Amino acid sequence: MIAQRPPTRLTSRVLTLGSFAAATILGLSLALNVAGQTAAAGLVGNLGVVVLLFTPVAGLIATWSELRIARPAHGWMAVAVLVVLGLATLIALLARP
Repeated sequence: MIAQRPPTRLTSRVLTLGSFAAATILGLSLALNVAGQTAAAGLVGNLGVVVLLFTPVAGLIATWSELRIARPAHGWMAVAVLVVLGLATLIALLARP
């Protein structure tokens, strides 16, 4: 007998919306750059990059939320990945000159 798959609708929605939002913001940044608004394009581009980088984090949080009851081991694996991601970010920031 095949086991029931746990629901992952929230995770897929978070990842899809985050990707579309980042692409839209980065497209706006490109349009501003083409229009000669380089300062505004830089700010909007930085926001797009932050949204792009936050999307997997939000996806892991959504995964934990969905799997914490049905499959606790998988839910805690998402938390472990978040911790490793946070540590890697901290090490990268501290290693900067």
